Amino acid sequence: MQVLEQDAIIVEALWAPLRKMGKDGKLHIINDRSIKNSKDLEKVVSPDQEDIDVKINFIREDIQATKGTNTGVTLLTGYFFQTYYEFVLGLLDFMLETVEDLEFLEVLMDIAVDYYVKLVETACKEGIHFLWTANDVAYRSGLFVHPEPFKRIWRPRMEKIFAPALERGIPVMFHSDGKLD
Repeated sequence: MQVLEQDAIIVEALWAPLRKMGKDGKLHIINDRSIKNSKDLEKVVSPDQEDIDVKINFIREDIQATKGTNTGVTLLTGYFFQTYYEFVLGLLDFMLETVEDLEFLEVLMDIAVDYYVKLVETACKEGIHFLWTANDVAYRSGLFVHPEPFKRIWRPRMEKIFAPALERGIPVMFHSDGKLD
């Protein structure tokens, strides 16, 4: 086997596992774009330690398996922006909220960001080699959202997700489709 020293095992935790109680009395992942306003926030069940532990167990196994090799282990995570427009609110409602009720959107995003920060902190303690974050936030022509609300809702939350890695000197990589400049 030839190792390129660019090889890594990726533990994927892109989507925040937000749930709500179903009519059957069980918790179900929110993927039906059913959260529409502040009242609906009562339905959202935040990810818990069990959600984190599942991913961390994979990281532990991968770090153990790669000892003595030139293969790194990374956590791919942080889709707090995209989780909401893809699954929780839907693209149109998400974009409308950036204009009509940014505070609601910020409260909602913080639920996912809190999960990602705890996940990243734990993954860094376990010894990931780099952090890989992602959020598709732009079209070919520019950002989905006007730069001012985007800076308010995206940047400080992404910085929180980066912080545990940067504080430990762990490199951070970011991916997004579209024109970001």
